[in-house]
Order: sequence, then C-alpha cells, then structure tokens
Amino acid sequence: MTWLKQTIAVGLVAPAAALVLFGCGGSTANKAGGTSAPKPVVLTVANPIAAPEELDTFVNEVNRLSGGSLKLDVISRWRWGQVSFETGVIKDVQAGKADIGIAGARAWDTVGDKSFEALTAPMLISSYALQQKVLSSPIAKQMLASLKGLGLTGLGIRPGPLRYAIGFGRPLLGPADYRGKPIGVTESSVAAAAFLGLLWVQ
Repeated sequence: MTWLKQTIAVGLVAPAAALVLFGCGGSTANKAGGTSAPKPVVLTVANPIAAPEELDTFVNEVNRLSGGSLKLDVISRWRWGQVSFETGVIKDVQAGKADIGIAGARAWDTVGDKSFEALTAPMLISSYALQQKVLSSPIAKQMLASLKGLGLTGLGIRPGPLRYAIGFGRPLLGPADYRGKPIGVTESSVAAAAFLGLLWVQ
C-alpha cells in the first residue's frame, strides 16, 4: 500500500538571484588596456540532502550555458538534522541566506502554497510513467508559477522515487496495521492528513 509518494525536489531562487542569471556576461579591461574574462558570479545553493552528486547535472548545465560566468556553490546537508529542514530552506532563500534552494514538493503547503499537494497525495501518482506525464504537462509550469506568491522563482521540478511506508516488526499492509504505532513523517500537511485519515478508517 503506497501512502507516501515520491520526493520531488523543486528548485527555487530569490528574485535578486534570478536577475543575476540573466545579467551575466561581458568583459572587463585589464591594466594593459586589453580585456579579460570577468570573475564568475557565484550563487549559493542550499541543498538539504546528503548527496551533492544528485545536483551534478544541474550544476554542470549552468556552468556550460553561462560559459563559466556563473558558478553554483552547493552546500549539502543544509539544516541537517532539523525536523523542519525543508521549510527552513525555503525561508532561508526568502531571507537571502541562500540564492537557490532545493525543497521537496511535500514542504510547500507548510509555507502556504498548496499547488504541489497533488504530487504527494497518497495513491494519486502511482507509477513513474504517470509521474513523468504530469511533470511534462502544463500543470508543472503552473505549480512553479505559484511560487511568485512567496516572492520566489521556481526553476524546475526534479522527478524522484516513489516512497512507501515501512513498518518495523511487521509490514504495514492495511489501516489496522497502523493502530497504536508511532508514525514518523517528513513535515507535510498532506502526509499528516493521510495518517489522520487512517484513524477514521479504523
């Protein structure tokens, strides 16, 4: 039984950083009167996960498309060990503590944006084929556009693995298997509502 769905990382960037993305380029004069390549603009990426290599493709593409004029400094394990780490990443980008941040789709309803809830609703997206279809549709762009209401610019949605509830001691196959068990979930209003729904089913 699939209760918790995929982690879909959403890239976000503060408006000031968005301007930098479009404002790079040009050259500067050196003391001899010639020109030299300008120093690259470095943007801090708040990455709450422990595997920085997951962002290698994104980092390399930014470097390639900007001709080396834009560099991303990925800081992994951002807010590591904190319960509300993804909510914290979002707030850090809003506050200018990081230029770009990565936050799972599950976290956005905790800061007032419910546009991504369908991506984490239990049993709604039940296959990788359906996930790809949704993320390739205009719906994904609409979700990213909603971030403007938070003063952020959405960069993209990265597909992720389907997630399942894991039981210790016995498998969680139906509502009765959850009775009396402590449940741990990453902060998400959708996840909380799903498990509260199980209580009513029982």
